[in-house]
Amino acid sequence: MIYSLYIFDRHCQCIFYTEWNRIRPGAGRGGADTSNTSQSTAATASLAETNVPYVWPTLSHGTATGIDPATGLPHRVSAAAPPAAPVDSRDAALSDESKLVYGVVISLKNMVSKLSATQGGNSDGFLSYRTNTYRLHYFETASGLKLVMMSDPLAASLRDVLKQIYVHIFVEYVVKNALLPYDPKLSLPISNDYFRAVLNNYVRGLSCYQS
Repeated sequence: MIYSLYIFDRHCQCIFYTEWNRIRPGAGRGGADTSNTSQSTAATASLAETNVPYVWPTLSHGTATGIDPATGLPHRVSAAAPPAAPVDSRDAALSDESKLVYGVVISLKNMVSKLSATQGGNSDGFLSYRTNTYRLHYFETASGLKLVMMSDPLAASLRDVLKQIYVHIFVEYVVKNALLPYDPKLSLPISNDYFRAVLNNYVRGLSCYQS
């Protein structure tokens, strides 16, 4: 069973996250805690089933235009900024969680490299690790992009799945997308609906998705 996917860029920032069969704390083994289900999960499922692009909500402070009575030309009038919105505790928790996941991955990768019998260490030696509640699968590209997938502890290695996600989905729908340019120098979240939809369909089609 596949739980979730994180994508980190080479600047250590989490630029993408989504989840599927994740069971949150407080939920029984029979299913996820619906009171805490991520909005991104519901949006992903809806997008995959209806093929209707989902627009993620954004908050922007615009400006209004008016006419200068002296010149007859339009001028910019600053719009009153709305009061600051409270920080979503769910977003804050996800940010903290992604930092913990990244820290664990880097620590284990360095440990495996230092303990490797190969002279100079083995930079590709860390593939996954398992606890009694989940298994973490890891794949890193030559450019430093890191894909981390969480599954149930009995799942087989998903390294090839992560490689397929990078080569055939990330590269095709993010890197090569001229409408939503991807700049690896900037740690910007991936807001590509088609990438999310194709990824969701691919993962849901895997034999280990819910097994």
